[in-house]
Amino acid sequence: MPNRLERVAICKFRGGTCAVDIDFDSSKPIVVIFGENGTGKSTIVDAIEFGLHGDFGSLELVSLPGSRTKHKYLKSVGANAADMQVTVTVGSATWKARLNKSEATVTGPDPAPPVHVLRRGEVLKLVTSEPKRRYDVLRSLIDVQRIEESEQQLRQALKDAKRDIELATARKAEADKILSDHWKQSGNTTIGSALQWARGEATADVQALKSRIADARALLSAMDDASSAWSSLQASAAVASEAAVTLSTLEKQLERVRGEDDALLLDVLEGAERVLGVARETCPVCEQAISAEEVRRRIVERLSALKELRQLKSEFTTATKTAEARAAAVDQQRKAVGARLSTLGGRVEALRTRFGALPSTHEFHSEGDISALLTRLEVLRPVIQKAVESDERKQHQQDLLATTVKAVDDAKLSLVEHQAKAKQLEKISDVVESVRKGYVSEVLTSISASAAKMYARLHPQEMIGGVSLYLKDAAAGSLELSGSFAGENDIPPQAYYSESHLDTLGLCVFLAMAERDGDAIVVLDDVFTSVDDAHLERMLELLHDEAKNVGHLVITTHYRAWRDRYKYARGPAAQSQLIELLPWEHSRGIRHTKTRLSAEELHDNLAKEPLDRIGVASRAGILLEALLDDLTLRYRCRMPRAPDINYTLGELFGGIDSKLLKAMRISKPHGEVALEPLLQKLLSMSFLRNKVGCHFNFAGSNISDKDVRAFGEATLAFAAAIICESCGELPRREKTGEYWQCSCGAAKLMPLIKPGDKAA
Repeated sequence: MPNRLERVAICKFRGGTCAVDIDFDSSKPIVVIFGENGTGKSTIVDAIEFGLHGDFGSLELVSLPGSRTKHKYLKSVGANAADMQVTVTVGSATWKARLNKSEATVTGPDPAPPVHVLRRGEVLKLVTSEPKRRYDVLRSLIDVQRIEESEQQLRQALKDAKRDIELATARKAEADKILSDHWKQSGNTTIGSALQWARGEATADVQALKSRIADARALLSAMDDASSAWSSLQASAAVASEAAVTLSTLEKQLERVRGEDDALLLDVLEGAERVLGVARETCPVCEQAISAEEVRRRIVERLSALKELRQLKSEFTTATKTAEARAAAVDQQRKAVGARLSTLGGRVEALRTRFGALPSTHEFHSEGDISALLTRLEVLRPVIQKAVESDERKQHQQDLLATTVKAVDDAKLSLVEHQAKAKQLEKISDVVESVRKGYVSEVLTSISASAAKMYARLHPQEMIGGVSLYLKDAAAGSLELSGSFAGENDIPPQAYYSESHLDTLGLCVFLAMAERDGDAIVVLDDVFTSVDDAHLERMLELLHDEAKNVGHLVITTHYRAWRDRYKYARGPAAQSQLIELLPWEHSRGIRHTKTRLSAEELHDNLAKEPLDRIGVASRAGILLEALLDDLTLRYRCRMPRAPDINYTLGELFGGIDSKLLKAMRISKPHGEVALEPLLQKLLSMSFLRNKVGCHFNFAGSNISDKDVRAFGEATLAFAAAIICESCGELPRREKTGEYWQCSCGAAKLMPLIKPGDKAA
């Protein structure tokens, strides 16, 4: 089942100020929506695009205040955006579109049917625009966007690879210069290259140099540790000596202020105070009854008297502990000095060969010897430090050379990799571009052939055509268009073709492109304005023939002649849905109705009671004129010349001579009908049209309703005989060289040419 519209429901969208549902007949491949300007045609088209894909339709083609605020103009004037909604039904699926802030939100199955819309403003643009903009139209119709995106990514990757080559080259050049500068400074430029020299220097005696630096630094560290430990020992010994002096002084003072009895008494009193701290009623010594409180008071008094002695005793106790602790600390520091000196001795002996001025640690045993040793080592510290710094500078140079050599090697490797990558990317890019151009060229060839075929149908025996679309080799995304004119090929159509010819060319190119989707909904939005009657007739035939190549063909037009061709059976009305828009008002919105065919209107007039005499006579006359006009044109009947070619019924009947009248017949699946009896009957009644349906006269009043009805019914009978029941069209096409036929081929009008005439 092709993608065909079934319903478009519009609410507060653009010109749809009131809710309106438009039902489509999905059994018919073409929809023709007729309406005068300002009745809502573009709103319906925009609703189809918005409802299925969230596109802003015709708003995208116009300049509005604030290019990013076009969404504001989707809602109807005076409406709220929240109330706006478009619902589109295609087949059994439905899509709903609303606005979410500035973005359209579409809900429904994915993907939605493709929609291609050609508007009047885009017809000439498709033909006359610069090649780049023309290609933009093509891009969306032949679906090469992903390929082009891949190409762009490849081109960007190639650009990045070339930039990486430049960076790797610059890094290598910078590293080469650093090596060259060091090489020249070294003075060893007679053999090899800077890189060879640097590679050798960077790896020469690396471990030995590291060991030299580590050993010398270990000696300096051991010297620092020994000096620090020796200084700590000296400080601790001084503090310990002070503590011993303080203790001795306190001891002498204590002996001076107390005798042995006083000392013993102080001890007894302090003991008694502790014992009497617990509540007692007897003496703990003699077990005699005592007043504990009185005894404690006396003890306190006696102890206060011995205050100085007590204070000295406390200070003596503290000084004793301090002296003992500091003496222990001196012993500990002395052990630490011994350990540090042992380590220092090992470091010194290990490096005496390298540093000949180092003294032998075996010669120093006393504290004076130790101090002298450390002093001599401190004198040698600058020598050792200078040696370390020299070795570190050499190590730093080795590290720098090693890093620079690695930078050169890495840059070389990176350069090779990026060059290989760039070469490969260039090959891939060329292949992808070639395949894409080949595909597009193939598509363009197909489109060109199809468009040229359509154009030839619209402009037979005219010295124009030869449509050709092709990509310009020297430019990216540049679509060229050429044609033929007056025997000259490869000319730009926009330079020579008339506006009408450019219109039809744009239409043919658009249709050829749109048909590539196969099942797309194709909309022609009021594109026919400069097409004359002859070309319009061929255009109608072309569109009906091409409609089978798309899902649904929707045509909107304000051109009344387009609608009237269906109305008077000059188009396959039975295969087309005809929708007519009524005048628009803001309070009523978009309104529509079904276009009534002329035969249907006459039939309705005949059914009225009382009989609408004027309506029947007038409509029958107009329908009969339309049918006879087509017959006389088809057979090239001789008609009177007139400045204004509007023939009367009498003139039209008069143009059909007796030979043609007898020869004309209609063949349909159910049988063959001669037209002479029908036409003779109508000829005898044709005066009724003027008498009743056109002019005021009393003679017409004498004609009965029965006669008027008979005239209307005879006209309907003739119309039923000559119009195809299947497609609703007159036999107007010549395909076999034997007869005229309708678009579906069910109705055949014979003969092909008027008796006595020669075939063209």
